[in-house]
Amino acid sequence: MKELFRQKLRENPVIAAVKNVDHVDAALESDCTVIFLLCGNIFNLKEIVQKAKAKGKLIFLHVDLIDGFSRDAVALRYIAEEIKPDGIISTKNNQLKVAKELGLLTVQRLFIIDSSADGAAAVYHRFVVHPDHGQGVQPHQSRHHRDHAGYYAAYHAPAFAKAGRAHHRRRSCQRAAGY
Repeated sequence: MKELFRQKLRENPVIAAVKNVDHVDAALESDCTVIFLLCGNIFNLKEIVQKAKAKGKLIFLHVDLIDGFSRDAVALRYIAEEIKPDGIISTKNNQLKVAKELGLLTVQRLFIIDSSADGAAAVYHRFVVHPDHGQGVQPHQSRHHRDHAGYYAAYHAPAFAKAGRAHHRRRSCQRAAGY
C-alpha cells in the first residue's frame, strides 16, 4: 500500500482535499489520484469510498471531521473493516496509532501558528503524510530532506497540496473541487 501511495503521487503530485460533499464527483473526475475527504457522515462514506476506488483513486478520510462516529478505536475498526478507505487523517496521535495497527495509511494534520505577522496570528494547516508512519517531520529539516525521506507535505491553502510540480494538473484539481 505504501508503494502504491508513492506511485499515485508520482503520477500526479496534487492531492484533492474535498471539504464539501457536493464536490466529491468533481474530485473523482479530476486528474488527482489521491483524495483527502474532509467531510461526510456515517450514511454517505461507504458510497463515496466505493466511487473513489472504482475510479482508481486512493482516498483518505479525515476522521476528526466525519459526523456520526465516536472518536475511539471501535469507530476506527468499523471504518477500516466496513468502509475500507486507503487511509485516515487525524490530528490525534492515538487514532493514527490504532489506524496503523488496522493496516491503514495514516496522515497527521498539523496546525502551525505564526504570530510574527504584524501582531496578528496566522494559522497554517498542514498535512504530513507518513506512508510508513515513521518519525515526524522535524522543523529543522529542509523540504528537500523531507521529500527524499518519504514524507509528502500537503498544504491546506486553500484546499490543495502540491508535492512537487505540474501546475496544470494542480489547477485542474482546484477547478474540479470548486476552487
